[in-house]
Amino acid sequence: MSEVKSLLEFDRGATVRVVRINAGRGLKQRLLSLGLVPGADIYVLDNRHGPVKLCFNNSRIAVGRGVAAKILATAAPDTVCPECEPDESCPEG
Repeated sequence: MSEVKSLLEFDRGATVRVVRINAGRGLKQRLLSLGLVPGADIYVLDNRHGPVKLCFNNSRIAVGRGVAAKILATAAPDTVCPECEPDESCPEG
């Protein structure tokens, strides 16, 4: 099994699988309601500066660096982001 790391530790373009969320009840519930659940595959669109931009479940969101630090994941098999792959005009893809 791959090493468990926070989202902050993954590079732009990484595909990761959520393992757990280390947060209080309110934040955890908010992230779960968005679909950030254990087992979900997430595509890291940008992780250089400012908010961490993610793509999953055909949605894009940005989370603050503090929130990203609480989302723990492992490297997942590389797949192309289904939201960005067919759209060559996507500025993130």
